Amino acid sequence: MRKSILSCVGLLLSLGLILPACDQGATEVPQERVPIRWFVGLGPGTGPEAQVVEAAFVEQFNASQDEIELVLDVAPGGGVFVGAEALQRRIDAGDPPDVVGPTGTIGLDQFSDIWMDLEPLLRDTDIDTVNPAVIGTWRVEGRLSGLPTGVNPAVIYYNRDLFDAASLPYPPRQYGEPYADGDLWTIEKMEELAMRLTIDAAGNEATSPDFDPDAIVQWGFHWQWESGTGLANLFGPGPAVDESGSAAIPEHWREAYHWYYDGMWEDHFIPNANEVKRLMDGNSFASGRVAMAHSYLWYLPRLTGASFEWNVAAVPSYVGTVTVDWSSSMVGVLSTSEHPREAAQVAYALATSPELLALWGNIPVLENLQADFVTAIKGEYPGVDLQVALDGLDYLSDPPHVGLMPNHAVAYARFDVLRDLMAARGELNLDTEIDRLEMDLQAIFVE
Repeated sequence: MRKSILSCVGLLLSLGLILPACDQGATEVPQERVPIRWFVGLGPGTGPEAQVVEAAFVEQFNASQDEIELVLDVAPGGGVFVGAEALQRRIDAGDPPDVVGPTGTIGLDQFSDIWMDLEPLLRDTDIDTVNPAVIGTWRVEGRLSGLPTGVNPAVIYYNRDLFDAASLPYPPRQYGEPYADGDLWTIEKMEELAMRLTIDAAGNEATSPDFDPDAIVQWGFHWQWESGTGLANLFGPGPAVDESGSAAIPEHWREAYHWYYDGMWEDHFIPNANEVKRLMDGNSFASGRVAMAHSYLWYLPRLTGASFEWNVAAVPSYVGTVTVDWSSSMVGVLSTSEHPREAAQVAYALATSPELLALWGNIPVLENLQADFVTAIKGEYPGVDLQVALDGLDYLSDPPHVGLMPNHAVAYARFDVLRDLMAARGELNLDTEIDRLEMDLQAIFVE
């Protein structure tokens, strides 16, 4: 992904394109056109390379029609919370943008009362073909608060070199396909492989009675920068809210947390927090010392130039069901826009731009765009079978791990507290900590 962005940067610079000024209001536009300001900063897209691609889209969009003058407004700094402050300044000054995005559920929650219902404005488009689980993420109280820009599904990344050294067949790359020995591709099977791929300094596998857990040099599995809710979603979707709106940790999420905790502190096939710090400063799978990792397509650029051979495989099932976790971002129109029809037109153009979707690492939500997207991405990663990511769209978690909760940003962060505690301490009463999480969530929900 980074290589394609850099190539685009070079091309655009050679054509003399100039980036717009950052963190400023709308620039002067021709009066005969409707001015629509697009705010970028409530999520990804604020880096210099990204701005080049976004500026190119704006120029192309403006040249393609004579009704709208699209203006790019980028808030510097990046990150949803920094971007939220920048957006709030514009709103407080009476100078809000028209279109905002991409942003995720935290961004949606930060400004829960300002999004326009897009459904009536997009009735003449093909959004009714979007996966219901995906578009449903952005419906709040029956209103379509944002148009999804795409889907970022999870896969299992695996280190081919480590599998080869252990003389083990690779994980299956097709959903419904068993492992090479005929066993179903399940969480239990993945754990079995992970134990055999966890090695100490003397070359002993974690299955050996001679294995030394204090001298591990290679681990079988890790989550790669996963959230506290994402960890649990591998075992099945939530939410952590019952029908009455009260906090309730699903039983299969409790089982998931025990699986991770035992994997770190009892079976040792998952690195704990101190061990992860020594693996490329937290980029564990890219260190070449982790055999498998559960992560998303947005992780692909982190493996550019990796010193080992790798590929991606299907997510394993749990109790007979495959749950492919995913994230998504959206573009929304603010209810204060004076030109809602034109703003919705811009939002649709953003959400269906192949260049922007590639920049943001999202598989398009519209099926007619998906094949070309995967072909383009495969061109950047020859030999990597990304069809498995496309196939995983049939198994998307509903809701995803980022599904909205009351007081979402605070609740989401509380799950990460449990994640970090599990990775840092090996003598927890985990059931007590999960109960404490549930009680804290209840207090957060009613704040």
